[in-house]
Amino acid sequence: MVDYTKPIAEFNTFIVLDKYTQEWKASEGYQSESDLERDFIQDLRNQGYEYLPRLATPEALLANVRVQLQALNDVVFADGEWSRFVETWLDKPSDGIVEKTRKIHDDYVHDFVFDDGRIQNIYLLDKKNIARNKVQVIKQFEQAGSHANRYDVTILVNGLPLVQVELKKRGVAIRFICDLAGRNMLTRAHVANLTQGRYPRCLLACLLACLLACLLACLRYPCVRRMSAASHDNSCIVFCGR
Repeated sequence: MVDYTKPIAEFNTFIVLDKYTQEWKASEGYQSESDLERDFIQDLRNQGYEYLPRLATPEALLANVRVQLQALNDVVFADGEWSRFVETWLDKPSDGIVEKTRKIHDDYVHDFVFDDGRIQNIYLLDKKNIARNKVQVIKQFEQAGSHANRYDVTILVNGLPLVQVELKKRGVAIRFICDLAGRNMLTRAHVANLTQGRYPRCLLACLLACLLACLLACLRYPCVRRMSAASHDNSCIVFCGR
């Protein structure tokens, strides 16, 4: 953002300021994937996202979810209460990707009974006042399933990983990107125990979501729209979401 103070001197062709900070701009030339990742995260930070550079493991992710849900609901979980909340509802072992997705879309409020007997509605999201939801961004999150996976950039809403972003520089075959996205989806499906009749439907839903996210990325980021038109080696962004 441009930051300036009262002009010291003004002339017909220029102005002298006591302080000036140039507006941040993404790189317009060649970018490596690491450069693209850095610029993308900076863009999100400029829009108000909190960057958590050290959050890269499932354990750290769950700890952050606890902090964010406590802040959203103005409550403090004891360790035993939090473990019970996670095991019996938030990350219930028997839930697959369909059930967990339903929690975000429909069943995002849970009546939780605390150890002292009081009952309180615990919200995963505030859909009436969306400004209350905390948005964060992390990079290189690692998860092990049937394959070891590392996601370039992940966007968190109240600590929950709702958007995963795969960054690829220009010149990488689209088929390779789709194969990689499909493999990541298969891994999440395997981890979520999606082999009991729901697998084909869930996979189709994941692929459709990925295609929609890619379309949105093309509308949002000029570097994606320039993929086929640019003559120089530019970079592109591909979103892979659930």
